Amino acid sequence: MMEMVVLALASREAGDLLVDEYVIVELPRMRRPVASVLKEAGLLQRRLGSGLAQAGYQRPPQPAVSCGHCLAWAGDAKPLCDCCREWARRRSGTTAPCDRCSRTWPLKDGRCRFCHQVLFEHLGDGPVVEQLWFGGYAPGLNNARPGDYGRDTGRRDVRLRKKAALSDAQRPSEMLISPGQLELFPTLVSDHGRRWGRLKDTPLPSLTPQAAQLVEDFRRFAKEQHRTTMIRAVNLRTLRFLAAWLGVDGPLLEADVRAVARLGSGWAGRRVVPFLKDRGLLIPLERTDPEQAAVERLLDTLPEHLQDEVKVWVRVLRGEGRRPSPAMDWHTIRRYCHYHVPVLQQWGKTVGSLREITPQDVENAVTARTGSPAHGVLSALRSLFRALKRERVVFRDSARNVSATYITTAPRRIPSDRLVGLLDRAPTVMDKVVVALVAIHAVGPTAIRHLQWSDLDRSAGILITRRLGNRHTIYLDELTMEHLTTWLRERADRWPHSTNPHLFVTQITALDPSGPPVAKCAFQTLFTYLGLQPRKLKADRILDEAHETADPVHLMRVFGIAPETAMKYVKAAHPHRFAKDPTRP
Repeated sequence: MMEMVVLALASREAGDLLVDEYVIVELPRMRRPVASVLKEAGLLQRRLGSGLAQAGYQRPPQPAVSCGHCLAWAGDAKPLCDCCREWARRRSGTTAPCDRCSRTWPLKDGRCRFCHQVLFEHLGDGPVVEQLWFGGYAPGLNNARPGDYGRDTGRRDVRLRKKAALSDAQRPSEMLISPGQLELFPTLVSDHGRRWGRLKDTPLPSLTPQAAQLVEDFRRFAKEQHRTTMIRAVNLRTLRFLAAWLGVDGPLLEADVRAVARLGSGWAGRRVVPFLKDRGLLIPLERTDPEQAAVERLLDTLPEHLQDEVKVWVRVLRGEGRRPSPAMDWHTIRRYCHYHVPVLQQWGKTVGSLREITPQDVENAVTARTGSPAHGVLSALRSLFRALKRERVVFRDSARNVSATYITTAPRRIPSDRLVGLLDRAPTVMDKVVVALVAIHAVGPTAIRHLQWSDLDRSAGILITRRLGNRHTIYLDELTMEHLTTWLRERADRWPHSTNPHLFVTQITALDPSGPPVAKCAFQTLFTYLGLQPRKLKADRILDEAHETADPVHLMRVFGIAPETAMKYVKAAHPHRFAKDPTRP
């Protein structure tokens, strides 16, 4: 109707305010309700003889009737129920007299839909014409043999009978694993597992007694863990599939579980892996650190003649060089690689070794970028050439005397109107606690993700956070403690069997036996909804405290920040107390 109203308004002559009633007569549909709307809005120019706006639009009443075919009462005005309409559509509208009731309706095996239902319900006998059910629901009309009413008692019994007959004809799989038998030709299984797609639609072999018991144990275990029906079904399907083809006498490969889980949306294996692992029936994948795997993928993109030299740099950062040194975490190495790998790819087109790189090449690579990228490239190249010079791979450190200038912006306050009602806008209880920790106590999202139960002492009102190996004690205020208590109560109600040691959990991590923290992007949706960035919200809190006091030691004690960071906020809050550095512009 709104489309017709817009069309009527667009049909006005230039300069006219009212819509002529004769224009509404030409509308393709919804003429009378459009006229009523325009009349109420005072935008209708009435004409004699049209009759559209003489009275308001009223839908003509339609009496509720029974279905004309099966006599089912649905309480609506449809002449045919949905089931009879579908019944007639499948028979292409052809009608004939019914052999039983002599009514001319669409037939199947010589009988109408009503007679089929009567014979099904009464096992071959019943009244000729009588209203028997409500809503047009007739479950017995889809049986495999509609004329054999005495034996078929329902669709469910037919399916169970077929399933039993099929399982009687099935045999156990010939690929059952025996733990005491060695493989003559070991199967080459990659991290992606075997190719199970060819057996996806094949009837499953019969389960051995041990496999059937394991499947039943998993069903009971998933129900005790309060899994949803859908999650139980998709994981149970994966376990039954593997147990039928491989058996459970020997351990199953985790790669196979994950390969089967990738067959489609009706398969899953996330809950199967820890279940098999707890029972000693899983051969886990040989995992590497995700950050390490990312570094290896980045190094593979380098020219081959430079890869050996760059790998020497990686070994030095990991403390495996000629001289012992502290090992650097893979996350920092990955950040270095993101900066200098594009530069090394460009150099690899013109040089055969990093020994040919001159300080001018390094300076050109740095000056080609501005701001923080220039500083990141210089830091990465300095680390690279320093390590290669230490290992005597290059003759000189080409990045030693190269410098770059970049602008550091001072922290800025967030307007107060964007902070009003911030906690009230957080949708869930956990979101309110996260916002309180960031906005009141300046705790970063990474530290929040790794908070554990043991870090919280409710009796003393303190919370311990850890960052880069340092412990910081937070004295919680009354508002944060109230939200924390509500969150702990909700967590206990939703996941009473959760053993995850972390303070914050989600639907995915709550019942995971490995006890992982929430994902890195777990709080991204929250702060996107609030329209704020957590780092800016954290900086606003520290800057607000710096405005109240010019003591950097106080900031270090309250927020656990470094001395340089504390001085940065004090300078931003009280610039008049610091003389300008004459060496800087």
